[in-house]
Amino acid sequence: MSKLEYNRNTCRWEGSIETDEEFFRVYMTDETFRTHYDAYLENLGIPTQTYLEMIAYVDKVGRQQYEAMQEFTADVERWRTCKDTAVRTYVHKYRRKVAAIEDKETQ
Repeated sequence: MSKLEYNRNTCRWEGSIETDEEFFRVYMTDETFRTHYDAYLENLGIPTQTYLEMIAYVDKVGRQQYEAMQEFTADVERWRTCKDTAVRTYVHKYRRKVAAIEDKETQ
């Protein structure tokens, strides 16, 4: 064996290297392996969260983005003052409301 592997029978990580001069064997519990593996990941700048922690984070962010999307799309008025030329706005004034106002002024 030339790499560390998890042995389900012994419930530990095991590895060995054999040369003409020696036989080297290493083994450790999963907890010890995790401690060293997490340190290795941190050294590489890789987050050390478990799969379930990552899934919980993705779920949380997904819910936050969904809620933000609901709020963002609910406010059409925000686009009235948008200066982005790619955003097109159109305002249509109803004549019947204008006519009603004019009628009040003439009385």
